[in-house]
Amino acid sequence: MTAIGKGNLPGAIFNASLSSIIGVFITPLLIQLFMGMEGAEMDLLDSVLSISKMLLLPMVLGQLMRPLLLEWTQKHKSVVNKLDKYVILLIVYSAFCDSIDHGIWSDFSPALLAVSALICLVVLMVMVHGIQWGARKVGFNHQDEVAAVFCGTKKTLAAGIPMAKVIFGHDPNLGMILLPIMLYHPIQIFYCAVLANKYAKVDLEAGEVR
Repeated sequence: MTAIGKGNLPGAIFNASLSSIIGVFITPLLIQLFMGMEGAEMDLLDSVLSISKMLLLPMVLGQLMRPLLLEWTQKHKSVVNKLDKYVILLIVYSAFCDSIDHGIWSDFSPALLAVSALICLVVLMVMVHGIQWGARKVGFNHQDEVAAVFCGTKKTLAAGIPMAKVIFGHDPNLGMILLPIMLYHPIQIFYCAVLANKYAKVDLEAGEVR
């Protein structure tokens, strides 16, 4: 989305990498904190190790292999970009298939799904426009604002589903826990796609003025 909106792509990549690393540790810690308030317990170390194996280890291996594959990926950039999109699509498709197989959607009424989707949309819009306001207040240029908006609102199934399954794997309410991100992710994709095209148009018009 940042690339489509002509934003600060290196900054967005750095933010995505850093937030993924921090999320591996901070998410189980926050969950433990909130569960502790309710009198429940969880194995923090085991959760961090399990999440690290699923999310952090592939990232580290990818960075270690980067010097070996950099030249090849540069030569086949279009293929790599398409493969990246297909992998993300497959992850999302797999998550939805898994949710259907486990009867997550059948557990909720259409009214509850509609209300939940509306809440997700409102949360997304509040975050988008809040970040836009903050970015402009501190003097971000167009590229940095685009990166801030899309990085600040990004919530992905690729990381959220594995984390939830590790932390709440045996919870009978796992379906309810997963519902917000299952709804938020597609809403975010469509809303941010429209926003990215608007940003690209603004950048094009600014370029013509210059």
